[in-house]
Amino acid sequence: IDRACSPEWRIGFQTTSRHNLTWVVAGRGIFQYNGERLEARAGDLLYLPPLSTRQAVTDGDDLMRCYACDFRCRSLDGPDLPRLPLAAQRRIGFPDGLLEGYRRLNRVWLEKREGWALEARGLFCQILSILLSASRAAERGGEREKRLALVPDYLFHPYAEPDPVPPP
Repeated sequence: IDRACSPEWRIGFQTTSRHNLTWVVAGRGIFQYNGERLEARAGDLLYLPPLSTRQAVTDGDDLMRCYACDFRCRSLDGPDLPRLPLAAQRRIGFPDGLLEGYRRLNRVWLEKREGWALEARGLFCQILSILLSASRAAERGGEREKRLALVPDYLFHPYAEPDPVPPP
């Protein structure tokens, strides 16, 4: 899941059988997704649906570090979803909680203690939720969501700070 690429790292041409999400946290990678060239840098999210082709290399002068997951995704009534509502590439930056979520998932995945599969699925669902929200925000420009995120704090804690306007 946590991939620190060496200068020799590459994914040879292949067809995927599952959904793939790759979030680049450092460096640069060059991907071919279904014949389309994508240059990914820190903060980019790449998505590839099942039955797609891919290949990739890292930039030897700017080695990529990323978190990548291949997974199946089913609808509530059972059948596999053919694709998620994500673009092939979107700059999402570093949303709150995402890096920590991936680090926790990586630790659970590697340790494989009792109950690890259920915990890993729960963590991945949280990560997927953050990624979908961040992608939607990036698609809309993100500023509106940032402002709207402040509303609950104001509504729930309107008197956290002294009122800057003195009474008459």
